[in-house]
Amino acid sequence: MNSEQHNGPDQAEHEPRRERREEPSFDPERLDDPDEVAQLLEAYQTLQERLEEAEERHEQLLRYVSDAKNETRRAKENAIDQRRQGVTSVARDVITALDHFDMALSQDLSKANPETLVQGMRAIREELVRAITQHGVTELSPSPGDEFDPTRHEAIAQHAVEGVEPGRIVSAVQVGFALGERVIRPAKVVVSPASDDEGNA
Repeated sequence: MNSEQHNGPDQAEHEPRRERREEPSFDPERLDDPDEVAQLLEAYQTLQERLEEAEERHEQLLRYVSDAKNETRRAKENAIDQRRQGVTSVARDVITALDHFDMALSQDLSKANPETLVQGMRAIREELVRAITQHGVTELSPSPGDEFDPTRHEAIAQHAVEGVEPGRIVSAVQVGFALGERVIRPAKVVVSPASDDEGNA
């Protein structure tokens, strides 16, 4: 007797038992029972109603998604249009000042009075300042003795001047600009240095 035949029964004993699952059977005779038929119809109707509700909610969700996409697209388009309108308005005002520059440059400068040229340049600058002021841009042009504000001024040098307190502005080298509370470019200034007592404090 070989080993394979001898170990056969023992091996069968150690194999896990497989449970048999009974498949649900369909009994045609149940359709003859009015109560069973009524329950099936009620279950079918309930399932149909839930299916219709799910389809309706799915359609609503698709509409919400479509509306949200359209609203986002319209908001972007409106923002772009407003930005373009703002740029167009500023450009229109600046172009007017450029026309005056062209008119001045088209003249014979050899025969022009230097004082008249300076006055013309000042007039054009004032026109440009008016143009940007109409759009909310203001100049930052501090005067000597004004308090130094690091959020609106940029100190490029220190210079002690009689009559100007330490830490205050001596002179403005370049004007700055702001749009509302937002600083576009700080004004470049010279500041009076702090006194020795303040520096040692």
